[in-house]
Amino acid sequence: MKEPMFTPEERKLLRQFAAYGPTRYVLSYAPFLAPPIVFAIYGFVRHDPSAIIAAFLILLIVNLWSISQGAQNSKLMGSLCVRLLALEKEDGARK
Repeated sequence: MKEPMFTPEERKLLRQFAAYGPTRYVLSYAPFLAPPIVFAIYGFVRHDPSAIIAAFLILLIVNLWSISQGAQNSKLMGSLCVRLLALEKEDGARK
């Protein structure tokens, strides 16, 4: 099978996916999710609507950021899949 030639961005994404196990993936979101959870608990205990609103806005921003990152990664992953499938097809045609 011919060796694939990946761009630096594709290599970075592949290394990122290879390094992430399920636990590491979930724990990577902890710094983003802990502050809004603390704000929400504080808001409920103190009956402070501004803390609850702040928690909601932080969660909204984290979700929008996650969606944008996923969209960028899906574009790179799509190009990786096309290349790998083309290499597999070439290898299958040779056999």
